[in-house]
Amino acid sequence: MKKLVGMMGLLLAVLLPNSCTSAHGNLKFPEGKNEVEIPFTLYRNWIVIKVTVNDTRELSFILDTGAPIAILGDENLGKQLNLTMAGEMKVKGGDDHQGRSVPLANKMKFNIGGIQIEDGLMAIGLGSDVFAGVDGVIGKYLFDHAVVRIKWNERKIMITRRGRFSYKGDGIVLPLHLTKASHIFAEVKVNNRGKEVAFNAIVDIGKGSAFTLDQYGRKALGIGETKLSNVRIGRGVNGAFFGDMTRTDISLGTFLLKDVPTSLKANPEDIEPDNIHASIGGGALNRFDIILDFGGQQMILEKNDNYSRPFTFNQTGIFLEALTPKDVMTRRDVIYPSGTFLMIEAIVPASPAFENGLAKGDRILSVNGVKVGDLSVSNLDELVGGIGGEDIEFEIQRGTDVVKKKFKTKSLF
Repeated sequence: MKKLVGMMGLLLAVLLPNSCTSAHGNLKFPEGKNEVEIPFTLYRNWIVIKVTVNDTRELSFILDTGAPIAILGDENLGKQLNLTMAGEMKVKGGDDHQGRSVPLANKMKFNIGGIQIEDGLMAIGLGSDVFAGVDGVIGKYLFDHAVVRIKWNERKIMITRRGRFSYKGDGIVLPLHLTKASHIFAEVKVNNRGKEVAFNAIVDIGKGSAFTLDQYGRKALGIGETKLSNVRIGRGVNGAFFGDMTRTDISLGTFLLKDVPTSLKANPEDIEPDNIHASIGGGALNRFDIILDFGGQQMILEKNDNYSRPFTFNQTGIFLEALTPKDVMTRRDVIYPSGTFLMIEAIVPASPAFENGLAKGDRILSVNGVKVGDLSVSNLDELVGGIGGEDIEFEIQRGTDVVKKKFKTKSLF
């Protein structure tokens, strides 16, 4: 069963075995069509689309500019997809610089809204917890062969045949560049209390958080101690990773985003070896309708209705993890009855939840009187990470005791 934990930053890098010399699939549009419209759901700032795999079943995949091949989270699900295995590969993600080896399938077929992708690759069994309630990730097969326009508020993607795309709007155009690891990046300017520095930043729509800096970027901007330190800022292939949080102003061309929640990585290594010290994710990019044209090496941004909305971050201080029966049996610190449930994975000191007695390991039974099983993930995210100053009530189980905790949310930094 899938987990509902947050993947705030999952930047994927893959090392292909010698038997697989290319990660590029072949893309075919439906006959007579030069453009296809694909609906999507928005899930924790991730774009989730429907993908039919190997003509077997329709799955939910995160659309991710940072995924050079397709990734499937659940190895058991892979057994139902008529896979042709091609050995193993190493996958890295998040703050994990070692990565781990997972099975690799080749000769993959994907159908997305009638667009057929053939001869693709897919890594199998990275872990359903990494992908937080969806089946996997796909991206570069679309971006490498077509122009992709993302209309966030309309919840649709327009995929246009390369060579048939033309633009007559009034958005701004930013040059795109490709890293050695096949990730795209653009120049952004970051301002911290009057000090502005230009950085190359990975453009990663598969990352739910807004903006990330590594230690070099932090030092360049003179960011010292922060109000929010050593909190969970993401989840990689080997679990959660931690860092500090602050706010910065970010300029994308002539567009300025103010008070953007900015994750500060604890690992001193660069995000990429290409002099890149930052990444910008869906939490910031959703302020724009975006056209990604890899072939033309450009990204076009048009302001949408989200542009002027204030940025919010976790307003309670709790980070949740959903546990399955298998987890209950294998984790020594979990003593609750079998069955999937939400548990507090981490809690921020001095946060509203901490000050009102919630603790790591508490099981969440209901929020504002609504049982967890009746809440969608989006509903829960809005309650936990909404506007400060609102009342929120948690019913929790700790051991055999069941209690209610009610308090007001507030901005943590």
